[in-house]
Amino acid sequence: MKKKLNEFIDRKSKILTNFSHVSNLMYNGIYTFDNSLSYICHENDKEKALAIFGKKNSRVLYSIVGYVLRRIIFKKKVGIENISDYYFKGTIYLPANNREQKKDAKIFNFEKLQVLSIFSDNEKYIHKIDNYKYFSNYFLLPKHVKKDKNNLYIIEELINFLPNSKWTQTKINFVVDSLFLSYENYLIKCGKEGLYLHTSSQEMIKKIENTDKNIIEFFKKNITEDFKDIKLPLVRLHGDLWRGNILFKSSEEIYIIDWEHSDNFFILYDIFWFFQNEAVYSNNYFYIKKYFSGGFDISLEKVFNAYNMQYIKYYRKDYFFTFLANVFETRFRNSDRKRKYEFYTQVRNLVNEIID
Repeated sequence: MKKKLNEFIDRKSKILTNFSHVSNLMYNGIYTFDNSLSYICHENDKEKALAIFGKKNSRVLYSIVGYVLRRIIFKKKVGIENISDYYFKGTIYLPANNREQKKDAKIFNFEKLQVLSIFSDNEKYIHKIDNYKYFSNYFLLPKHVKKDKNNLYIIEELINFLPNSKWTQTKINFVVDSLFLSYENYLIKCGKEGLYLHTSSQEMIKKIENTDKNIIEFFKKNITEDFKDIKLPLVRLHGDLWRGNILFKSSEEIYIIDWEHSDNFFILYDIFWFFQNEAVYSNNYFYIKKYFSGGFDISLEKVFNAYNMQYIKYYRKDYFFTFLANVFETRFRNSDRKRKYEFYTQVRNLVNEIID
């Protein structure tokens, strides 16, 4: 516990250091951490920040620890006073949600409705631009306003959206139906144009064979033997589709943001990632249960037909476990044992809840 607490404090101290390095991008004034130590905000924009970020889906323990540390260690207010003439300035500094303590971050300007992304290396900078050029052909993405290759900055429009904490069930259903239709059209287009690769659940499991034997057995036991070698499409997808990355502006405009995880994934990865995230973090089992009861079968049959494949209802469970294997392969293969087991426990509990 003490080690984890020290690591947590070290990460937050690193955030303060990185924040000081970009003070030229911030408006003058007084800044403090929010109670969860997730972002640093100008004292005049606390309500705006809360409206955008809401309450984090963090564990109760981390919320309490964050609040206490803010009161004891990180209570000091940071004053910024500079005369920089850089063309962008903001009032909220949001560090990337990772454990590497790199300088990746976003800075928000509410007056101009813009957000500036800071990248720790050129590869991430190029990846962001490439994703925008590709995915903006199929989905609504915030427009890129300005790019600064020398500093590895990208400024994009800040969408004025309805916080998902204020979504009614009707809104949620509308967003999901709209997104599902967009994904259906996108996946069909990828199939017809040959924009995909092939893999199998067996190949995914082989890539994580050095993982704990209990996790490997979990997949082997739950994937039907004659399914394991069936070739399945890999398509370029978002990789982290959940409520926080979906911006509802109006019935005509639903934006998807934060494409940093984009890569080639199992064809149903984004859809299943959203379904499991809804169940685990919002206690909303409606969509994942709808999938297992066949509620999406007609749409998925259309999608698989575009790849000259048959969507087989009997394999609903196998498709879902292929997605889970893909998650371990892409997100957790190089993680420490504890992080792997945290996710393994999470999905095992989810599976026990939804599958007899």
